[in-house]
Amino acid sequence: MKELIDTATGSGINTIMAAMTGRPSWATYALLFIVFVGTIPIQIVVHEAGHVIFGWLTGYRLVSIRLGSLVYFKTDAGWRFGRQKIAGTGGQALMRPPDKSPLPYRLYLCGGLLSNGVFTIIGGIALSPWRVMAIWWVLASVALILMNGIPAGFNDAQALRIVHREPGNQQLLAIQLTANALLMAGYRYADLPKTLYRPVRTKQRTYFNDFQLFLEAAYDQEMGNYAQAAEILQTAFEDDQEMVPIYAAELKQQLLLMLLLSDPQNSLIPELWADVSQQAGAHQRQRLIIQAVYAWYINHDGDQAKEALAKAQKLPAEPIRADQEIFTRFNEQLTADINKETTA
Repeated sequence: MKELIDTATGSGINTIMAAMTGRPSWATYALLFIVFVGTIPIQIVVHEAGHVIFGWLTGYRLVSIRLGSLVYFKTDAGWRFGRQKIAGTGGQALMRPPDKSPLPYRLYLCGGLLSNGVFTIIGGIALSPWRVMAIWWVLASVALILMNGIPAGFNDAQALRIVHREPGNQQLLAIQLTANALLMAGYRYADLPKTLYRPVRTKQRTYFNDFQLFLEAAYDQEMGNYAQAAEILQTAFEDDQEMVPIYAAELKQQLLLMLLLSDPQNSLIPELWADVSQQAGAHQRQRLIIQAVYAWYINHDGDQAKEALAKAQKLPAEPIRADQEIFTRFNEQLTADINKETTA
């Protein structure tokens, strides 16, 4: 245990440097690298397991668990594997919250960090016979804990801070978790309870408010009301308040697509296209659909549009059926428009 305390005081670093001055073999370096890098996936698994355990203890029900891009999710037909990538996250345990007010959120949101902390101590003790490896394990673990424990972006500490700020944010958290749970279970946007679309007023806008905005826009996309979806998204785009980077990028992508489908002459399209076309982390299927729609409605290039659509069709199906059906509708509409004009 002394080695763990040494790490916090700085002498742990000296221990590592002292070990290195003895000219360790390449095998030692390799082993330390494996310990340091291996800490990341191990602690991600522990983190998500912590959310599941503490969520279950407070009445939450597991809907899906994602590690990297591999997601294991529950549907009406049973549990399924799929692919889902969310930029900036290494995993996610999605659980449906209990129907309680006030919402029991603290243990669920803190469960991952609590589990990481406990496992860091256990791992440090287990590796204590190998002094340097124990210190490397603790350093890597503490770094990961700090990444989630210091409020920023979408991390747990930020969510806890926002939800604790005012009761309206507890309601918005419940809306987000419930909507995601039902969508993963196979619901369409039109099938979701209407209460999930009812605006929740809060003193300060956060990404929980933005989620509800995207939810409403997705409903209109599913209904084929592209102009209405574009209006919702454009209002948010012209708002002075900033979004977290992931949502800001998603907003531009969806707004561009909706404008291309509903108003190809809109003056915002060139600006949005210049920005979206440079986004390396854009949703792959959505990016290809945007490329296809832009190629046809702006450049009138049917071959380029069909090529992008063909690439989109080869991608694995979206784990959320409602999203897959929306993309399929985009594909069918664009293909019909191209065939109609080319055969006329």
